[in-house]
Amino acid sequence: MKKLFAVLFVAALCLAMAITASAELYSPEYYGVKPVNPGDITLDGKVDEAYGEPIFYYVADKDIPVEEAGDLGSTANWYFTGDQSEENLFLLKKSDNYVYGYAAWSENALYLCFDTNIEGWHMEGVAADGSDMWKAYCFQVGFFDFNNDSNVDWGVGVAQDGHVLQYNFGQNKGAGKPTMIDGVTDYDAQAVRDGNHVIYEYELTWDVFLSFKPTANDYIGMDVCLDLCNISKGGPQRCLTFTNANYHDRNSANARKMYFLESADSDVEKVVAAAENKKEMTGDEHTVPALGCNEDLGGFVIDTENKQSGYACLTREVGKGFVAQLPLTDPVDASKMDSLEFDLYVSDVALFDKFQQGGMDSGLEITSSGKADAEETAWHLKNIRENNKGGELKNGWNHIILPLSTGGKTGDTNFAAVNFFRFFMVNETEDTGITVKIDNFKFTDYVAASTAALQAEADAAIEKINAIQELTADNYKTEGKNVSPARRAYEKLSDEAKALVPADVLKKLTDAEAKLDELKNPPATDAPATEAPATEASGDKETDAPKNNDDKSNTGLIIGIVAAVVVVAAVVAILLAKKKKK
Repeated sequence: MKKLFAVLFVAALCLAMAITASAELYSPEYYGVKPVNPGDITLDGKVDEAYGEPIFYYVADKDIPVEEAGDLGSTANWYFTGDQSEENLFLLKKSDNYVYGYAAWSENALYLCFDTNIEGWHMEGVAADGSDMWKAYCFQVGFFDFNNDSNVDWGVGVAQDGHVLQYNFGQNKGAGKPTMIDGVTDYDAQAVRDGNHVIYEYELTWDVFLSFKPTANDYIGMDVCLDLCNISKGGPQRCLTFTNANYHDRNSANARKMYFLESADSDVEKVVAAAENKKEMTGDEHTVPALGCNEDLGGFVIDTENKQSGYACLTREVGKGFVAQLPLTDPVDASKMDSLEFDLYVSDVALFDKFQQGGMDSGLEITSSGKADAEETAWHLKNIRENNKGGELKNGWNHIILPLSTGGKTGDTNFAAVNFFRFFMVNETEDTGITVKIDNFKFTDYVAASTAALQAEADAAIEKINAIQELTADNYKTEGKNVSPARRAYEKLSDEAKALVPADVLKKLTDAEAKLDELKNPPATDAPATEAPATEASGDKETDAPKNNDDKSNTGLIIGIVAAVVVVAAVVAILLAKKKKK
């Protein structure tokens, strides 16, 4: 029995240690914020029960002596720079020093509460308006509005006389503009202190706080750090952060997402999973998110097996036709984009012939009116096939790229506020037996990006052509070596890229080629005609004219040889005759 008790005791001790260890730092990658009714939270410097569990907290897990101060700058949640001498070091005492953060929301406001007893909560040596409160002791909160691509960085602290200082640093790294007022802000706030213990509470109304009023399961980004600096008195900078980005990025798009739960019983993990499944695509400079095809709309059903991206695609059997209306909860700003891209699966491309009885009885449309046939840009199936820049259509998955300029117009589409998609096929009299899947809708600047890519391709050839120096008889053997590579670079260009090479540059290439050919192969020239010099008498001797290699000279040579042979033969005959007489 004692042995069993010992085993259970050890197990309980290990469990308690595990719980203690896990409780010492809770800084999650996302926050779940429960809803409250107006009036459930009172700004009285107390942690109201309505807040529920803290969204993050820190409890010191050990005493930090001076000799270990260097460790502060090397951990994920500590930021420490400057002189780490004993007088500048703040000591965290195990289980005594803590920070707790709470949050709740209503249709009117966001409520935040910070509870800490870390020594040095007060503010000294800072500006009266709190504009440099980060140099002393305060909380800094970074908010990021993903819907409007804007952020703010806000600080709150307690002055020596006990009043709450608040300052909006007004930072903005996105295209949107933060709506919080620069300088001292005027929010409902309360701070209650007891020695080193202080509780901050404040209410941030949506109409002033951010250009965003959430509904259930929406989110914004929020990161928090507790500044424990002594810069205002010449000491070091030191901070405790609750962020998954680095210290200076707490108010950027990397901010942790704060999800506004629908009820106090909502499971934040399920809310996060649902948001991920919705697949609101993250855009870059060439992409604007439009629609993640994960909604059961228009007879489509979710298909997680055959997706092209994200969580799922939409799929359905076409049958005799369908009309799928896909409204967007939040309008999409595609004003800087020039194309619509998406993935389309068809089991049989005969689909594009079956639904062509005339008119817009099949195809795709986008609008900014929130409904069909108004402020629309649309493509019939035939138009999709003819204008697709994503390649020839085939059975299976196809990537569709449609320049917005190719769509038919009904009114003017406000591309800064696209809020409705419709995909439809009607008027077929027989069951087609064709399956359709759609996925990965997005607006892009495909045309601009493609033009830029073509221009870069053309520029490489233009650079080689412009590198050709003027050719002369003195330099063509060296400088002429640049001509052929320039020609090859030009010929490798696509027809579209060739069209981007200016006429004068192309002329420079052809002129250089002609000049090089001229210098390498000068035209043949005849020798100048000369008269034979007259024969001059010198006594009885005549001077023969210079011999040449024409046919007459050859004939004379032959006659001379024959004559010589005849003379020799005659001499031989005479000598033989004289010999016989003897």
